[in-house]
Amino acid sequence: MQSNRQPEKRKASILLWAGVGALFVIPIVRFFLFEIDHQYANLATGGIGIVALGCISLAWLRRATNRQRLGFLAIVVAGLSIFSACFELKGFTGETLPVFGRRAWLASQPKAISNQQVAEDSPMAKAASNAVFRQFLGNDRNGVVDAPEFNTRWSEHPPKILWKKTIGSGWSGFAVGHSMAYTMYQDDDHETIAGFDLVTGEMKWSQRVPGKHFEALGGLGPRATPTLHEDLLIAQTATGVVLCCNAIDGEVVWKQDVLRMGFDSKESSEAFIKWGRSASPLVVSSDVGAQVVVPLGGKPNSDAPITLVSFELQTGKVRWKSGNAQIGYASPAWIDLGTTKQIVSVNENLVTGHDPNDGQVLWSTDWVSHSNADACASQPVSLGDGRVLLGKGYAQGSKMIRIDTKSIDQEMSAVTLWQNTRILKTKFTNAIYFDGLLYALSDGVLECVKPEDGKRVWRAGRFGQGQLLVVNGQLLVTSEDGRIVLANRADGKTIYEQPVLDGVTWNYPAVAGPFLLVRNGNEMACLYSPVTSQSSQLDATPTAQ
Repeated sequence: MQSNRQPEKRKASILLWAGVGALFVIPIVRFFLFEIDHQYANLATGGIGIVALGCISLAWLRRATNRQRLGFLAIVVAGLSIFSACFELKGFTGETLPVFGRRAWLASQPKAISNQQVAEDSPMAKAASNAVFRQFLGNDRNGVVDAPEFNTRWSEHPPKILWKKTIGSGWSGFAVGHSMAYTMYQDDDHETIAGFDLVTGEMKWSQRVPGKHFEALGGLGPRATPTLHEDLLIAQTATGVVLCCNAIDGEVVWKQDVLRMGFDSKESSEAFIKWGRSASPLVVSSDVGAQVVVPLGGKPNSDAPITLVSFELQTGKVRWKSGNAQIGYASPAWIDLGTTKQIVSVNENLVTGHDPNDGQVLWSTDWVSHSNADACASQPVSLGDGRVLLGKGYAQGSKMIRIDTKSIDQEMSAVTLWQNTRILKTKFTNAIYFDGLLYALSDGVLECVKPEDGKRVWRAGRFGQGQLLVVNGQLLVTSEDGRIVLANRADGKTIYEQPVLDGVTWNYPAVAGPFLLVRNGNEMACLYSPVTSQSSQLDATPTAQ
């Protein structure tokens, strides 16, 4: 009998040492991978941890009696059952860490905060009527916000929450105008575009479009931020419907189903464009008039253009289609190259420059990405002199290109000036060029880089896959865990921070006048930070409901 148990003991010893060895490997792997990419480090840690736990458990089970094995199994089943009854998987962070939350029967419902009605001639109402944040990344679509009415001396006068309320799922940000904040969210089987009173948070109008996009890692709901152009609001759903509404009352002006222009079905589209259509519509005026440009998408290797499509702003009529590269997740950009302006599109494996009049591809440069895997979602960043920065997560980093014109035939080409895999690893966010330097959340860490050579100036503060704006010369961060943070541009050190939202926060914030709008897939909030008033002197007192 004793001799029969010797092989089992040897196997158990081998499994035990394998498990212990795997535990020792984890910190080594994390040390080397964490600097390369936080997601890869987490995935490797999880995989090795599972192997270690499995080996140690099997080693113990081989030595245990039948009664001990049954007891162990009962404990595991009971523990998993209790955990499942109390908690549910809410989603994943941008670094693939699971996020669990209490189930409805245990969770305390968050209190909504609402602002009382204010007089039309009050300072707050007047500020709301003048507040403008037209589109994704601000009025100039570059992440730089000049808001003289917005107070950034938060250590002395912290911003006050005007209102806070639950909202349907989605990663859309805000456009602001006409005393309203516009955003998108999922409502059952419809993607909804809505306008909310900027001061009170009361919904003024909404338009529902049939459609629903869900991906386990990417979550549920619309991704794009609406674009405001005068009295028109243009939005794109995650399932590819472009809708133009009257911004005042929400009446539909025109609608186009972009997905159906390139694919037979939603399923065939998402085989290539896995994470949902995320581009905010770009409104540009050219020699042929005002137009709306969005990524198109279509089956590869076809003769039909699939990169961009342009619609007449007022009618929605197709003006042109262009490009043979599959679409990515960045929004079309209106880039100033110093002597001319072009539409620049970050696509799958390729970045292209386009003539705004007819969509003609003027130049291209390789930029590796896969729209059904390691996608690119970062905007091209113009330095205004022909240089353009491209950024990406997944350990790819950034590269600087320069758009050159050949004098003989005026053809354009993109020349790579430098490329660096260790800086400006912008996964869900974008780099910002301001006052001669580049700023970004690089793999979740705030970072400053010289554009001339890609050398890092400083890095400070870990905020996860959050978002960044430069507001009145200060760095305004919304962290992935829902904090608002003001950081010093000279060294990145935190000046002030305040928790606002609960849950994974990937949505871009908006600053318009003295108002700051933030949201995630569960909540949205408006904060008030006026320059001319003390923080306690609000026109109305927010109340909890």
